[in-house]
Amino acid sequence: VVDSNLAGHDSHGVINAPNYIGGMRGGPAADKLEIVRESAAATVINANGALGMVAARRAMELAVEKAKTCTIGAVGLHRCGHAGRMGEYPPIAADA
Repeated sequence: VVDSNLAGHDSHGVINAPNYIGGMRGGPAADKLEIVRESAAATVINANGALGMVAARRAMELAVEKAKTCTIGAVGLHRCGHAGRMGEYPPIAADA
């Protein structure tokens, strides 16, 4: 969240802390993730209302895992809360 502010994207930074805290009150977000459909290179995840930042990070990590074996990895994510600044996620793939 602070990284968003430091990157100049205040609209996706600490101003959203109350929303993120509310999302955390629902319990561990990772426990809510449900794989709806999966193939070797792609997955669809129903986040069941989980905190978007947790769900999106897991989706990117899964896409990277798939890309390592199939050259491409795609993950569709739905029913999640706000995922914050999208620029947080490409480095996960770039650093893998």
